Amino acid sequence: MVELVVEGLPGKTRVDAPEDHPDVIIVQHGVGLKARVKLSFQELMPASLADPNFSDLKTYKKVIFTVPDGLVEGEASISVGANGQESDPIEFRIGTRPPRPSVSIPMIFPDGQPRRSPGRR
Repeated sequence: MVELVVEGLPGKTRVDAPEDHPDVIIVQHGVGLKARVKLSFQELMPASLADPNFSDLKTYKKVIFTVPDGLVEGEASISVGANGQESDPIEFRIGTRPPRPSVSIPMIFPDGQPRRSPGRR
């Protein structure tokens, strides 16, 4: 999952319905792939982190999406669009994905327990 904060995207409500999510396009090696947007919503954030009182707030759109399959480690660009408007592409680097976690449960037998082999008494 990737979280992206964009300024200037319109929104009707605080949390967008799935059909109102912006489009996120990732281009790598000349091929554009559409990312699956999980959630998008408006959020107030300070216009400047140097303002200790946060007196000047701006509305931003936070977009949470999954990176599409087929991308490899290396340079890429991303653009976000909604209602006929599209952002300028932003260059970024895709890293390797960490390996999936594996779970193993060790078998622990208490000492001193008699063990019988099958079929013997």
